[in-house]
Amino acid sequence: MSNLKEIIASCGDATIVAATKYVDTSVMEELLANGINNFGENRVDSFLEKYAKLASNNDIVWHFIGTLQTNKVKKMINKISYLHSLNSVKLASVIDKYRETPLNCFLEVNLTESLSKTGINPDNIIINNKNGSLSIPLKIFLIICYFPPLIYNLIPTLL
Repeated sequence: MSNLKEIIASCGDATIVAATKYVDTSVMEELLANGINNFGENRVDSFLEKYAKLASNNDIVWHFIGTLQTNKVKKMINKISYLHSLNSVKLASVIDKYRETPLNCFLEVNLTESLSKTGINPDNIIINNKNGSLSIPLKIFLIICYFPPLIYNLIPTLL
């Protein structure tokens, strides 16, 4: 990690989110000491364990970057600042039930008609929540996670 501060400085105003799936809290503490305080976890059990061990550090910004199952929302939803995988109206409704404050979310949108892909159908995205269909107090940052098949098949040739 000797070059870490140089790497961070070269990123300018960008936020670095360290995916900490395979590291323990001692590595996370070293990252904190070097200026990285945004951590992303993709499994609820691992997240809760690391959250408990690092609870005394109020500088940490927690991101959940994995698929979140509705049966695990209650355990962790008020401990994170960002959810990178809002992929269904059902999940949004469960979050709405348990979340105490607005949540920054990345919305997964399924632009294909493929049932094998997850993500919210664009027809189910309600810009104005006042119609009563979906009253979710979430701040939504939109990220498109799925490409139509034609574009998806072209990506390898563009790289």
